[in-house]
Amino acid sequence: MKLIPTILLLLAITLSLHAQLTLTKLTCEYMDNPTVVDETTPHLSWINLAKPGERGQKQTAYQIRVASTTKKLKSPDLWNSGKILSDQSNRITYGGKELRSRMDCFWQGQDLGHSHGKVSAWSPVAT
Repeated sequence: MKLIPTILLLLAITLSLHAQLTLTKLTCEYMDNPTVVDETTPHLSWINLAKPGERGQKQTAYQIRVASTTKKLKSPDLWNSGKILSDQSNRITYGGKELRSRMDCFWQGQDLGHSHGKVSAWSPVAT
């Protein structure tokens, strides 16, 4: 009889090791990849998506990086937020270098911590 609780505990631990949030549906000023944004400090948002069966996950930290080209995202030339301890994922104010008219910007985010402490992969690139 002691075997069943042990198996359930091991299963719960195994599932928690693989639990992870994914940032999806990245938006800027509530728009998907807008071609024009008339804000000098735009607001960025995303949706955290957990894998099926992983209910109750909550973001506790994130990081955003913004660059003038997709190649520069690994070492962003416009903004690297660093680790931000927050559960917010809506209307995050851009905090990097001044943006100019007609400037292209590329950004992505990463979940740096949630209920099981896992770090996500970087999100797909948004504009």
